[in-house]
Amino acid sequence: MLVLYEGYFSGHLYNWKSFHIVDEKTGWALEPGARGYVPTHNGLIETIINSSGLRDDEYPLEKNKDISRIMFLGDSFLYDNAFRHQETYHYMTEFRLKRWGYKSEIINASANGYGTGQEYLYYANKGKAFKPDICILHIYVGNDIRDNAAGIYSQLTGDPVPKPYFILNERKDGLILKNYPYKGELAGSFIDELNKPISIFGYKPFRLFSLKVLRLHENLIHQIWKYKISPIIRRKQENSLKQEKEILDRLFGPLFVENPSQYWVDALKITEMLILKLKNEVENDGAAFGVVIIPTREQMEKSEENDHGLYTVDERLLSFLDKNDVKHLYLYPEFKKVHKIHAELYEGGVHWNSAGHSVASFHVAKWLSSDFTIKKGKAEEWKWD
Repeated sequence: MLVLYEGYFSGHLYNWKSFHIVDEKTGWALEPGARGYVPTHNGLIETIINSSGLRDDEYPLEKNKDISRIMFLGDSFLYDNAFRHQETYHYMTEFRLKRWGYKSEIINASANGYGTGQEYLYYANKGKAFKPDICILHIYVGNDIRDNAAGIYSQLTGDPVPKPYFILNERKDGLILKNYPYKGELAGSFIDELNKPISIFGYKPFRLFSLKVLRLHENLIHQIWKYKISPIIRRKQENSLKQEKEILDRLFGPLFVENPSQYWVDALKITEMLILKLKNEVENDGAAFGVVIIPTREQMEKSEENDHGLYTVDERLLSFLDKNDVKHLYLYPEFKKVHKIHAELYEGGVHWNSAGHSVASFHVAKWLSSDFTIKKGKAEEWKWD
């Protein structure tokens, strides 16, 4: 019965990891058509992945010629399933533009854990098919540059990289794409053990113990899992992540100093080359390109005890973007005016809360409307002004 009804119960998910699948172009991606409720600090939030593998409404490849199509590339800041789809940054940005009389639609082409390299590969292989008029790359200084250094980290540690990645060539004036197309397993960070198919001699015939199919007797089994088994596995995972973080900090920590290590000089160079590579591809496709830089929570709450020189990353990026005439918006100044003064903008970890999504959407919508060409129409009525 469980095997036969797996399709019927497949929409009943418990873990945000359950929405991820292996993708040969980007390493991992969101599973097209997946849906379910995920427990978050905001309660149970419904997550729906459209047929294109995006957490967004359905968009046909053939766009409406009367509407400006904008594509947002980013990571978990944009994906953020701790909020309903209508409460997220990209949705509110689109709403504000429509409210101000711009005829636009924003496609949320984001996924958890993506770095600039994966965002480039997504656009080159899938995103450009939507023919956006404007493409906006989001860079989170907290981990994107480290994500782009996956090849450097692998060379130093010998650990395999569960995705395609870029490294510098010998002269360090170009990029080499490695591990592409990706033929490995799903990255461990995105494996939900209870939704992982049982493997018998490499064959995966059914998902007998998958949470996707255990709704018939979930009360009993889920309680056993939650209170007996899960804590043991979680402790093991936490120890593994702690060891990995210690290695990363030892090798790449010097990013946040005035004179970073050569590892980080190379990682930043890879990031800069990827930005230009994406810019050239977008502009060759006839679209406009821009970059939004997302600051970290630590920058908002800087103090004498909490000063890791985080601004050095931003300064290097901003200088690079100015030098190469890349349109960009640096969210830090506007966030600093609000955070801890008028409202908290970060909660529940490193990500924005609802106020953060709102503040970001306002300033990005304002920037888009002033620095890019967007079709104009009639402003939508909004009686709650």
